[in-house]
Amino acid sequence: MKNKVMKRISGLLVSIILLIGMTTTAFAADSGSEGVKLLGADASKNVPFFVENMFPGDSVSKDFNIQVSHQKAITLYYHADIRPGYEVLAEVLHIKIELPEKGETLYNGLMRDMPNSVQYGLEANAQELLYRITVYLI
Repeated sequence: MKNKVMKRISGLLVSIILLIGMTTTAFAADSGSEGVKLLGADASKNVPFFVENMFPGDSVSKDFNIQVSHQKAITLYYHADIRPGYEVLAEVLHIKIELPEKGETLYNGLMRDMPNSVQYGLEANAQELLYRITVYLI
């Protein structure tokens, strides 16, 4: 039974990280050549991570560096979906999304309580942004 729960935790974490890492999008006030892409000379730096055997008190963090091509101020949206069958786990799994270089935390709380989108405004001329995702159990 315990092994089955741990496998579900591992599967959900992979799903969460994949979705969070892949659903960062940008929208601008006007149409143009805006775009968002993950950066890194080392491709492993922008690959969603996998966690196994996570227990209360454990946490795992992963940094993602994105490059944004835009001319005017834009808004980045961070979103995570809770997949069917993992609703109970989302009641105990915490997630923190932060901008470590700016000292800002965009969200820190239970997965189930995460809003539909966490937003961050990016000024004109900003080209890169580092964000960190941490998942943890209390």
